[in-house]
Amino acid sequence: MEKIIIACATNDGKNFIKDHFGSANKYLIYEFDKDKRNFILTNTVNNHHFEEKMDGDPQKAKFVASLIKPFGVNILMNMAIGLNVTRMRKKYVIIISRIQNINEALKKIDLLELNKEISQTNDNNKKIIYIS
Repeated sequence: MEKIIIACATNDGKNFIKDHFGSANKYLIYEFDKDKRNFILTNTVNNHHFEEKMDGDPQKAKFVASLIKPFGVNILMNMAIGLNVTRMRKKYVIIISRIQNINEALKKIDLLELNKEISQTNDNNKKIIYIS
């Protein structure tokens, strides 16, 4: 099983934001603990809002990716992603949650499906997974 490291977009530290992933005040970084069989919060990353020139600004996608790159994130999770989803799917599995509470949403993740998507090494866009 590949490492599963998820960045969750939040403003309050408990719930996903309803806006696009890149608009969050911070990202909670969770790693799946194989022994405990659950997700452990490992880091919190503050988002210094990027001044977009347009909606879906490719520089914003690069900026957000640079914030979470040091943590080995391979999954982005939120209630909405935005126009940069096409760029982000080349590097990350995207999970769209219809559950606002982060901890509740993490419990609904299908680990087999997620691991299959993470394992893809080709340049195809990774799948968008929906949970509710």
